[in-house]
Amino acid sequence: MSPFTNSKSSKNPIGNLKGFTLLELLVVIAILGILLSIGFVFYQRALQNARDQTRLSDLSNVKIALEQYFADDNFVYPTSNAGRINCGGPDLDWGTSSLDCGGFIYMKVLPRDPSGSPEYCYVATGSPPNEFIIHAQMENSNNSNGGPITCSGPSYNYRVQSER
Repeated sequence: MSPFTNSKSSKNPIGNLKGFTLLELLVVIAILGILLSIGFVFYQRALQNARDQTRLSDLSNVKIALEQYFADDNFVYPTSNAGRINCGGPDLDWGTSSLDCGGFIYMKVLPRDPSGSPEYCYVATGSPPNEFIIHAQMENSNNSNGGPITCSGPSYNYRVQSER
């Protein structure tokens, strides 16, 4: 018999192999489950912050467009109706309509809230309108700047207003 041959392996080739016990496998699976659940929470929080940043950018762009309209239209903002912008024609829908007022396109498409609900809410005040507020619902309460504010139904916790 050769010194390199194991007598057990020659009889049963599987008998000499070692593997993980069921308990070891369950412990590894439990650890992976805990790590995945922690990672999922951080991933959801990152998605919320990304949507909030999109909202901030959207509202800033709408504000710039409305300020341009204000300067072009004898220092008057568009009127509001049920949270939508109205430039004298039909109400402009968030996410589908362009901010097309008086033949000038101030925005190709009014942005829509990244989560889709609730939509942004535009409120013009004064007669004729000389101020406006646009409301949004931030997901992360650290990004809110007031609230709760009710505007045409839903409650909001963030607003952008005109420079006036």
